[in-house]
Amino acid sequence: MTPFGVLGNRISISSDSGFCYYSAMNGIELTRTSDGLVLIFSGNMDQNFKFPDPASLRESKIVMDFNALKLINSLGVRSFIQFTDGLSGSELIYRNCPTILVNQFNMVKSMVTSRVRIESFYAPYFAPITEEELELLITPDEIHKGKAPKRFHPESEEQLEFDDLEERYFFFLSP
Repeated sequence: MTPFGVLGNRISISSDSGFCYYSAMNGIELTRTSDGLVLIFSGNMDQNFKFPDPASLRESKIVMDFNALKLINSLGVRSFIQFTDGLSGSELIYRNCPTILVNQFNMVKSMVTSRVRIESFYAPYFAPITEEELELLITPDEIHKGKAPKRFHPESEEQLEFDDLEERYFFFLSP
């Protein structure tokens, strides 16, 4: 049996593999993997988003997976910065960063500090023939001289166009 506790609309579940911290449809799932402690963000990071106490997450390395993050607003940005500031002493690895988060990284430099390593992020591409907008996962190692990597449509195999200004979109990667 998995022990759990309920406080308002927050549910915390603990088990051998980790625990979850949810607030309605927004939340963070915490798990332990071979990568160490992994925080999986989901839903809308706004004024209702609840973060766990950073003091309870003392680890040398923390991976943050943003693949299921749907929205982030200014209040979410502020809370996120306060949360990550509380994780001092930990290396932070950001994984699967959606374009909504990359846009915030480019506007608020304190979201990506010297102790943050970007592992992967989504980038906007456009398929001229099918007129589709796609977000494709890339890594910082694929960016050469500020240029987006070439990508092809997964079905039609047409070459895609990068759908933003490269200098502006990749700004968060500069030291």
